[in-house]
Amino acid sequence: MKDSSYFLYTLGLVSKIKLIFVNVMTVQRNWELKFIIN
Repeated sequence: MKDSSYFLYTLGLVSKIKLIFVNVMTVQRNWELKFIIN
């Protein structure tokens, strides 16, 4: 039981980090596009 809860916690942490990373990359890309257009 302990191992499975730890695994789920790690999985949630990884998915959160991935989400943050994707958001940062998207914001950077949008900023670059705006900079190129303007």
